[in-house]
Amino acid sequence: MRRSKAPADARSRGRRIARLTLWLMIALAVGGVTAFGLRALRSAAASGGPGAPKSVRVRLSPIPSWMPRPLARELAGAALGPDADFNDPALTKTAYERMLASPWVRSVARVRKTRTDDPLVGLLEIEARFRQPVARAVLADGGGIEYVDAEGVRLPDQPGRPGAPRWVLVIPARGDQPARQVCYRLRSEIPPDVAVRRVHYIRIEGVQAPAPPVGRRWEGQDMTDALRLLASLRARRYANQILSIDVRNHDGRVFRGAGEPHIRIHAIGRDGRQVQIRFGRFPLPDGDYVISPERRMTKLDDYVSRSGGYFGQHARIDLRYDQWIHVE
Repeated sequence: MRRSKAPADARSRGRRIARLTLWLMIALAVGGVTAFGLRALRSAAASGGPGAPKSVRVRLSPIPSWMPRPLARELAGAALGPDADFNDPALTKTAYERMLASPWVRSVARVRKTRTDDPLVGLLEIEARFRQPVARAVLADGGGIEYVDAEGVRLPDQPGRPGAPRWVLVIPARGDQPARQVCYRLRSEIPPDVAVRRVHYIRIEGVQAPAPPVGRRWEGQDMTDALRLLASLRARRYANQILSIDVRNHDGRVFRGAGEPHIRIHAIGRDGRQVQIRFGRFPLPDGDYVISPERRMTKLDDYVSRSGGYFGQHARIDLRYDQWIHVE
């Protein structure tokens, strides 16, 4: 009697179904692991990878020698938003825009992200040029005095905030180390038993236009001419004897007579005597009969040199004429 094949066929089909089910379960498991891995990779990529830094440290390059350290720290902090993330793709663009918005910043050349030795901290390097305060402009109404840079841009001067330097420590050269200076805004920031001197700012007096908002340029040809003269005076060895540049009579707006100079310089000599230097006006762009500013400054250089490096021998010095020099 022959045995039926039905049970054998059923067992064979069962084994095939079991094998297929097993392979299907394996495939599903592998697919799930792969999908999870891809999601994890995407998440890691979005966050900068495993162990990617989150916090950001800013380094300004270069920090000019005239800038007090608290001001440098404030500017570095201002480059970041409150929730700055090193892995934010927009971090460099945001920092660039925030830096340019500061009245202390003239231009930004580069912003870049780099890693540090600390895996949790990233570095944001900012290469910028800053606006150095070079003078103090007295308001026309006598109501105040403001710092300006070499282009006439008004700079911040808020009590209790980092700002323009007022004290300077000069560290002489030692060995291979060149001489350098450290500047401070407040006397309280200066280490004890350290000899410092005040930063000398030449005043600009008599500018007709009102003070602009902070970060904006002071308008007017009188300010332009004052800054042009200031740049020349600051390059002189006797610059710390110059008290002010007076443009109240610029373009003869107060006294029309030829005898009254359009621009005056006020200086102080070694003995404390104040000296008025009659500079006059700048030549017209298309040509003029007045002597060149360079010639006038050369005459002043020679006068100071012949006087032992100081003013004070005469109360008035007139540079407007082509002869040697007029003194009173």
